[in-house]
Formats: sequence, C-alpha cells, structure tokens
Amino acid sequence: MSLRRIPKQECWNVAHRTWVRVGGVDVRAFVAALGMTLGLGSGSRAEAASPAEPAPSRVSRDPKQAAHEAASAEAAALEAKNGAERLAAEAVTLADQHRALASSLAVSRAELGKHWRTAQSAYTLPKTAVPVGKPAPLPKLSALKTAKSEYEAFIHASSAVVKDERTLRASEARLEEHAEAALTSASSAKTAAQQAQDSAAALHKVQAEKPAPPNAKAAAELADAQLKSARGAATTAAALAQKARSKSGFSTAAAYTSKQTAAASDAEKAKAQLALANATLREVDARLSLQNPEVPGCDWHKVPWRDMTYPWLPWGTLKHALQLKDGAWVCDEPDHDNCVGPPNLGDISPGPDSALILGDLDGDGKPEAALQLLTFCCDVSSFEVLIFKQDAQCHLEYVDEISFANSSASFSGGALVADLPFARQGENMGLGAVSGMEHAEWRLLNGKLRKTKSVKSVAPLQ
Repeated sequence: MSLRRIPKQECWNVAHRTWVRVGGVDVRAFVAALGMTLGLGSGSRAEAASPAEPAPSRVSRDPKQAAHEAASAEAAALEAKNGAERLAAEAVTLADQHRALASSLAVSRAELGKHWRTAQSAYTLPKTAVPVGKPAPLPKLSALKTAKSEYEAFIHASSAVVKDERTLRASEARLEEHAEAALTSASSAKTAAQQAQDSAAALHKVQAEKPAPPNAKAAAELADAQLKSARGAATTAAALAQKARSKSGFSTAAAYTSKQTAAASDAEKAKAQLALANATLREVDARLSLQNPEVPGCDWHKVPWRDMTYPWLPWGTLKHALQLKDGAWVCDEPDHDNCVGPPNLGDISPGPDSALILGDLDGDGKPEAALQLLTFCCDVSSFEVLIFKQDAQCHLEYVDEISFANSSASFSGGALVADLPFARQGENMGLGAVSGMEHAEWRLLNGKLRKTKSVKSVAPLQ
C-alpha cells in the first residue's frame, strides 16, 4: 500500500464532515488503499469521502470504518485542542483587559464614595417634619454650596461608573463564555480520544485474526499513533480549559452566577442612591434659590426685595419664613386676627427715605446692602435691619440683622450708623420716656457684623 506524503494535515472531521490532513499522510489515500488491501471494497476516493459518523461509545467492527474513525478522532481531538488553545489565549487577553478595567473602576468607585460622603456630611434631606410653631433649621450657605457641588459631582461620576460597571459585567460574561467553551472543547477532545481508542482496538482485533490481512499491522500501528496524538490533545485541552477557567476569575459557573446576582443587587442599591442624590440636589437647589438668589446685573436695586421670601426671618405663630408681596406680609396664620399690620417694606427706590441703603462695610470697595424692614408700629416703631453682601457670582448672601426702635440707619465712613434712643429701667419709650441716645456703629470684620462703636449720652433728669 502506498501512502502519499503531503505538506499539510488532512483527515475526516466528524463534526463538520470535511477532510483535514494529519501526520503528513493523505488519509483518504491511505483508507482507500487499506480497504483494497483488506479486501473490504474498492477503496475508492468517493467511498472514503463520506463515512458515516460513528457513535463515540461504540466500537466499529468494520476495519475500514475503524481506520476512518481513528483518523477522524485524532483530527477532532486536535481541533478541540486548538480551539481550547485559542480560547485560553483569548481568555488571557480578556483577563488583562478585565483587570485594567476593574482597577480603573475601583478608583472611580472610591472617588464616587468620597463625593457621596462629603455631600452627605454637608446636607441631607430632613428625616422628620418640623414641629408646628418651630422655625425650620436654616442650613449654612457654605454647606449648601458644598452639597450642591458634591451632589452634582456624584451624579456626573455615577453615570460613568454605571457605564463602566456594565462594561465590567460584559467582560466577566465573555470570560465565563470562554471558560465554558474551553471546557466544552476539552470534553470534545476527551470524547475523540475515547473514539480513537475504540478504533485502535478494532484494528488490533483485525491484526489478531488468522491469517491477518496484509498491512493490518501497519494500520494498527498508525491507529496507535493517532490514539497517542488524540490523548495528548485531550490532555492539553483539559489543561488549557483549566487555564481559561482560572483566568475567568470564577472557580465554577455557579460562582459566576452568584457574582452576577450580587452585582445586580449592588446595581439596584446604586440606582436607589442615585435617586436619593437627585432628590437631595433638588432640595438643595430650592434652598439656594431662597438663601442665595441672584442679584441681577450685580445691581442691588434690581433685587425683588418687595416680592421675595426671607428664610432668615421666621415670622408669626407658625414661624414660617417671612414672605412679602408688594412689600406686605403674606400671612398664613390660622387666626387671621394675627395678620393685621406689619411686617412691611417701604419704598426701596434710591433716595433719602429709601428702605434700602448701600455702603461699604468691609473696605473691599464693593457696597453691602442694609434693608430696613418695619416689624412693629404705632407707639414704638421697630425695625429689623437685614445686612447682605454679594458673592463672586453676584448672588445675595445674608450676613446678619440688627433690631432698631424709633430710629433708622445710614452709612457713614465705612460703617452702618444709628442713633438709638433708650429708656431707663422701668420707663416706657412708647409713652415718650427717653432717657438718652446711643450712637452706635457696625462694621464687617472677617465676614461678621461687629459693633465697633457705642457712645451713650444720658438726658438730664427732669
């Protein structure tokens, strides 16, 4: 029997029913020649080209078919080994990419957590309602600005982290697919090796016959070589499958499923956290619109003083933030008898009688505003003087307030000044009893309103 040497491997692939070359031998020529030698058919190329696919667990009793099975089993094992090798190599690359992504994501998560903790320490949504008749606590403006910045940063970073999380989950899925596919290839290689063993056994039975057909020994030896090759391929495929499995980061498919379940739970928690961040940011923005409204064009006279809410001044029995409309108190008292009279805000147009006066209290060359709000009238006129400044973005910032009686304030020499009448203990200014006058001055020092001068003059006893 003549075996034609060829440069590439070729043998019957059971899975794809195609011929491949193995061992540098043209298997179709060999099988055809073997069939003729054994007297089991013409051994034509056409007959050898499409053998029936043998069941892996059944030993073929047809020597010609056994030769086909041995060659195709070796080819299948080699193909499975090559597949496992490719999958393992891809798993290595994927694992490197996965590690880089996981490392980057860990940094992003840490930054996200930092934004969250800072935002939460600055401002959180109230957990309980404010009791009736108690003023709502007023958050510090600096805390609100910090909270706004940090919640915005958290929300922005969250979208990137969610996207990276999805990419990481997809990466884990691909690694798991490669691990499972490599295990399938290893299983296929093992099945092929068993088939090669069955085929070799069948040829050895032919060789043991008396008399043995010509070239039966050569056929059996070739089958042994193919069996050895198939077993080696199966062993290699199993090792490669284990490598792919280890690169996946999951010891078993069940471990992968468990990780995905935990990841889904974490995603729901992150979703709830993001919803809370958005809700808190809306609340922060609402508070900032009240506590830090814009000064249009940085012009104090363009602030809607007579139509705005003053969260710094709780009023009435309910202690709600004072709200003015057309300069008058918008009363929401349950007893409407309490809604008579002040507070109210007079004319704020520039002029000597304006309720809004401007002056530089801290020496920075920029004017602060003093708003004189009438809070009580008749026998004694009382005023709450609210002091404001502007931040770098031309937004209003509340500084402090001063209470005056029967007086008004003005700016002079970089200070807020007022001449305040006072009465001795037991006397009533409402009845005209004035014991003297106090000349007082206030300035802004380190951002705080401080009384820097107080001179009292006592009226002589009558």
